[in-house]
Amino acid sequence: MITIISPFLTKQAKTKITFKLMMIVVFLVIIGVGNVVGIYDAFIKNDISAMALSGAASIFYFIPAYGLFHLKVWARNLELALSIIVILLGILVLLFESVVAGIAITIPHGLICLYLLSRECKEIFSSSDT
Repeated sequence: MITIISPFLTKQAKTKITFKLMMIVVFLVIIGVGNVVGIYDAFIKNDISAMALSGAASIFYFIPAYGLFHLKVWARNLELALSIIVILLGILVLLFESVVAGIAITIPHGLICLYLLSRECKEIFSSSDT
């Protein structure tokens, strides 16, 4: 486990967050920021449906990132559910669209699921009181 000094972390999160969990949070934030850029791009192109999809996608990445950063049990469960859905969508992309894109979608979310289901992660969140 690593200790991260930040005024935004709760006392419990400062002592229990792991490097792997922090990397998941960073990944989710990066993808969320990419979707915010997608909102801007859709705005420039005047594509309302793409704006809505990018907005929803950014919310679906930022909310679990925030909760995982603060070691919230609901965030772990939400990210597990969302990652499983994305894995299934990634498999469809892999089979019917692009092998590279399918792999790029499936592997990171598969690794996220593996870590969130690991004993280490379960122990961190089982000792969490929220």
